[in-house]
Amino acid sequence: AQLLESLRAGRRALSERSDGRPVQLGEVLGAGGMGEVLHGFQPTLRRPVAVKRLHDASDDGVSQLLREAWVAGYLEHPNILPVHDLAGDAAAPLMVMKLIEGVPWIDALADPTRATGGLPPDDPERWQLEVLLEVCQAVRFAHARGVVHLDLKPANVMLGRYGEVYLVDWGLAGTFREDAPGWLPRVGDLEGLVGTPVYMAPEQAQVAPGRIGPATDVYQLGGILYELVTGQRPRQGAPLRAALLASRGVMPDLSAMPQGLRAICERALDPEPERRYPDAGAFAQALRDHLQHREAERLADEGWQRLNTLRSATPSQRREAERLGAECAFAFEQALQIWPESRAALEGRHALVLWQVELTV
Repeated sequence: AQLLESLRAGRRALSERSDGRPVQLGEVLGAGGMGEVLHGFQPTLRRPVAVKRLHDASDDGVSQLLREAWVAGYLEHPNILPVHDLAGDAAAPLMVMKLIEGVPWIDALADPTRATGGLPPDDPERWQLEVLLEVCQAVRFAHARGVVHLDLKPANVMLGRYGEVYLVDWGLAGTFREDAPGWLPRVGDLEGLVGTPVYMAPEQAQVAPGRIGPATDVYQLGGILYELVTGQRPRQGAPLRAALLASRGVMPDLSAMPQGLRAICERALDPEPERRYPDAGAFAQALRDHLQHREAERLADEGWQRLNTLRSATPSQRREAERLGAECAFAFEQALQIWPESRAALEGRHALVLWQVELTV
């Protein structure tokens, strides 16, 4: 009830403005299902801006634009695109935002030079993971304020010319807290299938708003991580098929991923929200641990590669197996000397012992 009254008050406020349209509109920068974003100019502050307007200013469309602007305004953070103002009128509202000089992250996945001034990063994998960590900062802040984004994907991240990272498009966002301000949209009010099917968490595809929370965003962060490492989206095919796979909790094939990142993805993409990282902060910490201990992770991954070769060895390859077993054990032990808490190395060492026991039985 409070949200509906807030929406009515928002429309009245737009209708009563005396400044009319305090932005000048220019060329279209991009378009989506709900509206389009244009280059604009704000004469009062003499600055360029981005302006979002609706394709169809129906009551539902206006309400959605107001909700998106309010959520973004509620979440002031360096990694969240700032909303400067709501302009226009109730019949044609405009959301005035910071203009980013840069590119969508999705355009820089295959070619990071699109976002790094034409110079390739020294370590492309680290660069991509550090962008993801910046996104996690925005999501972590939103979770702390009781808000989930629900549409996390590279297309909704903008990379600025000077290294800025902005999470955009809060049109599906809502709060999961009962004590949140009444004018914030609630995840319990979601109706139908919402989100992008190739990244969607199972509880979204099952239309189970009672299960939606921070772990839902964590699932989508895991899907982005999978895409960064493998070059493939977590699901393939038409939206309807992707949504069906999501509703069944089907996980992508993680076998080609390095063991350390695979373990992070496996937990983030667990079909059950309770078994994922509890929020974006915990997911980010796992990524930071990986980056801090990459040499240990590399050694653990080498150990796993040798262990997988061992498992497929035939009895006639006993001498080769003995050599691989020694190298495998050495790789895991070296990894644990560098990082005693390496999950990949601990699990690898345990798996090697089990294989050796089975071999003697």
